[in-house]
Amino acid sequence: MQIDQAVHRPRHGLVMLGFSAVASLGFVLKSSATSITLALAIIALLELRHSKARETLGRLWASYQHWMIALMILPVMIAVRELFVEYPRAKYIDSASRQILAIPLLLLAAQLPLSVIAKIRWAWLAALTLMLAAGLVFADERIRTEFTNTIPFSAFALMFGVLLWIASEDQSSGTRLLCWLGVAVAAVIVFLSASRGVWFAVPVAIFLGLKVRPGHEMRKLALVAMISIVVAIAFYFLSPWFKGRIDASVTNFFAFLSGDKGSDSIGQRLQMVFSSWYIFLDHPWFGVGRNILPAMSDLFAKGVITASVAEMADTHGEIFYNMASLGVLGIFATVWFYVGTTLPFWRARRSDDSRVAQIGRMGVACNAVFVVTGFTHITLGLAMYASIYAATQAILLAWLYQLQRENF
Repeated sequence: MQIDQAVHRPRHGLVMLGFSAVASLGFVLKSSATSITLALAIIALLELRHSKARETLGRLWASYQHWMIALMILPVMIAVRELFVEYPRAKYIDSASRQILAIPLLLLAAQLPLSVIAKIRWAWLAALTLMLAAGLVFADERIRTEFTNTIPFSAFALMFGVLLWIASEDQSSGTRLLCWLGVAVAAVIVFLSASRGVWFAVPVAIFLGLKVRPGHEMRKLALVAMISIVVAIAFYFLSPWFKGRIDASVTNFFAFLSGDKGSDSIGQRLQMVFSSWYIFLDHPWFGVGRNILPAMSDLFAKGVITASVAEMADTHGEIFYNMASLGVLGIFATVWFYVGTTLPFWRARRSDDSRVAQIGRMGVACNAVFVVTGFTHITLGLAMYASIYAATQAILLAWLYQLQRENF
C-alpha cells in the first residue's frame, strides 16, 4: 500500500495543481479555465482503462446519479434542438457541454486523498486575491477583468468567499485568519461590482451556509433577514455608490411601469423578461433555438421591445433564455439542473457528521449563488464560467464522497 501511494503521490499533486489552476487563474488568464478543465477531463477518461477507476465511477453513479443527469440534460436538449434549425451552431453546444465535464472531473478528484482535496481552499484564496488585483488594474467603472463580465465575475467571487468562510470552521487560528482575509477580499469585489443581483445573493448564500439545528431554520432566516436589512440601510446612507445604484433601480423600475421602456439596465432587463415570455407563448414546446435574434427582431418590428434589446444575443437570464430558446423543455431542464446538482449537498447538509454537513452547506450555498444571479445574467451558459463551475462542483462532491466513504 505504501508503494502504491508513493507511485500515485506525484499524480495526485499534478491533478490538484490542475484543479487549483482552474480556480485561481480562470478569471485572470484568458482560456485557462476551459483548456485546463478539458485536459483534466481527458486524463480522467484515460483513467477508465484501469478497473479501479471503473469501479469508482460505478460507485459515483450509484450515489450521485441525479447530479450527473442534471449536468447532462440541458446540454443534450440544446444539442438536439440545434439539429432542427436551419444553421446549427456548434458554439451553443460547446458552451453548455462544459458542465458535463464535471462528471469526469469528479472521477479524477474522487481518487484524491482527503488531505489533498482540502488544500483547494488555498486556490480559492489565490483566486480572490488575483481577481481583486486584476480587477483594480483593469480599472473599469465596475470591477472585472478584460475578458469577463462584472456579474459572473462578482458571483464567482461571492462563491469563493462563501466557500472559504465555511471551510474555515474547525481549523487552526492561522488557517482561519487566511480564510477570513479571503472572505474580506470577496466582500470588496462584490461591493465594487455594483451588481444588484449578486448583492441580493449574499444573504441567501449566508443563510444556507450557516450551521442550523433542525427546527431553528426560521429563527436563523429571520436573523439573517434583519441583519441584511440593517446593513443595506447603513450602506444606503453611508455609501453614495450603493445609494446611486438603489435609487437608479427604483427610478428605472417605476419608469418602465409607466410606459417608458428606456435604455437603462433595469428597463432592458424587464424588456428581455417580457420578450422571453412572448417568444415562449409563440413557441411553447421547443422554443426557437439558441439563436433568438430573429425572434427578437420580430418583437422589435411589432414595437414590443426597443432596438438595443432586439440586438441582444440572449435574454440576460438563465431561466428566461432557456424558456425562450427551448420552451417547456428548457424550463424543465433548468429546474432539474438546479435541483439535481444541489440534491446530494442538501442531503449532506442535514448529516449528523459535522464534516459531511459542512461540505453539504458549501455545495448548497455555492449553487444558491447561481440560482439567484441566474435571473439577472447568463452565467453558466458560457464556456469559461461553466468550466470553473464544473471544476468546483467536482471537487466539492469528491470531498463529500470521501467523507461519506469514511462513515461506511
